Amino acid sequence: MWVDREVSAVVHRIATLSAAALVVTLTACGGSKVATAPTKPTSRPAAEPASTPATAPSVTDDDSAPQCAAVPAAQQAAGNVHVIRSFDGGDGANPWGSLTLDGSTLYGRTTFGGAENNGVVFSIGTDGSAFKTMHTFTLGSDNGSGNQPHHDSLTLDKGVLYGATLKGGAGDHGVVFSIRRDGSRYTPLHVFKGAPSDGSQAHSDFVVVGDTLYGMTAKGGAHDGGSLFSVRTDGSDSRMLYSFDAPTGDEPHGRLALTSDGASLVGMTRKGGAHGDGVVFRFDLHTSTYRVLHDFAGGAADGATPFHGYLTRIGTALYGMTTKGGSADAGVVFRIGETGSGFTILHTFGVTKDDGKETKGSLLLSRGYLYGESYKGGPFDDGTAFRIRTDGSDYRQLAYFGGSVTGAHPYDNVAIAADGSKLYGMTGFGGAHDPNCTKAYGTIYSVDVPR
Repeated sequence: MWVDREVSAVVHRIATLSAAALVVTLTACGGSKVATAPTKPTSRPAAEPASTPATAPSVTDDDSAPQCAAVPAAQQAAGNVHVIRSFDGGDGANPWGSLTLDGSTLYGRTTFGGAENNGVVFSIGTDGSAFKTMHTFTLGSDNGSGNQPHHDSLTLDKGVLYGATLKGGAGDHGVVFSIRRDGSRYTPLHVFKGAPSDGSQAHSDFVVVGDTLYGMTAKGGAHDGGSLFSVRTDGSDSRMLYSFDAPTGDEPHGRLALTSDGASLVGMTRKGGAHGDGVVFRFDLHTSTYRVLHDFAGGAADGATPFHGYLTRIGTALYGMTTKGGSADAGVVFRIGETGSGFTILHTFGVTKDDGKETKGSLLLSRGYLYGESYKGGPFDDGTAFRIRTDGSDYRQLAYFGGSVTGAHPYDNVAIAADGSKLYGMTGFGGAHDPNCTKAYGTIYSVDVPR
């Protein structure tokens, strides 16, 4: 059974969060299972009260030691990272995912923390004001409503936010849900049933076409290697469109994108394919034909293991990142045509001193630049934010993280202000209430973008 080392390390830290007094045990493929709940704290109201930071004892870290750097505030000030909020466990913990920006409001989710240590949906102003817990996920593998949302951002369409949970629902397979921007009407739209007839463990959100959501799960399907599915925004007409299988790519953890003609979906798997390092694929919505566009092979001339990212389409070109591969085996930025032609590495991470390493997200286009973040790298190896032009030129590191002050190890993707002046994102660890990164609380941050 394959076990996610990233999740294994986090579960060790999360297990003793006093905010919910829970015991967490590791399960397969990037999830955790609530084993016992000796006590249940009083639920937090929708609006944020004065908060007492939760505490947790130091825990051995199986992934790396130390997990984040103890950086003096004055030294970190040069990193260009501004903390909007530090999570304390009671208001959320380990925000594995991205933010959705709507005007001056950011919407997001945490995987753990909250009243029942199974995550929350929240909103917050871009200036750090008006933090609100919109929904608290509840305990239970068969709770019907899902818990532990995992990676990516919420999808905003016609005033409604759509998301997915990794766990909960029925048989711990997760759910697709909707929620209003004011936090009302949280509704499970589809409860996954798992292999072989349905998906399981959704790690990403959706492409919306008309009134239909298209997404992927990392497990489930006919081969238990993940599924590509659709469901209407009212929860009707759920369909499993394709079952992933190791020989042609499995365990997709990212979001889908539409081709330029709107007829096909493109995406990546993090495993499987000819070399076991994942693939870029295309799925025709009219013929249900699945085709591998590129098999990642690793090494100096290719990427490997696109961990949680999706493809950004610009015209007929697709842009993405991998966590491994390249000459430093620290990942690459790449471009490929939507028909599979012209695979090109635009940047190799980790070659120069203090460059970013091991990206676990995607790229966002704004004003001629692609923006992203790296999980590791930078002067303290706690991650970076960067930009690069679509032709691979003008790569520039915009910010670096120092866990004890800013948070450490940003996940997934950035959001960018309408005027292009700021990036917004989240880190999975560190911050004011987690200076040693032993509690996996994390932060919400902004980065100033140079003109």
